[in-house]
Amino acid sequence: IEWGPGIYGVEAAAQKNFGVPAKSLTQAQANRLAAILPSPLKWRAAKPGPYVKKRSGRIGKAAGTVRREGMAACVL
Repeated sequence: IEWGPGIYGVEAAAQKNFGVPAKSLTQAQANRLAAILPSPLKWRAAKPGPYVKKRSGRIGKAAGTVRREGMAACVL
């Protein structure tokens, strides 16, 4: 996945946006990286605006569903 000009993959995106390796991302940082897709040139993970904040919150809640209830709860 391209997260910006010349930024390919989550490792590069984590380094560029947050200065940490992907394995060290917080849940909120990972949610924000996911939230800016599919328009990483339009939205920012490191300094999110209202849309990215709202979207990353929904992503975090959905991830919580997977952890609590399993994948079957997320797939119809």
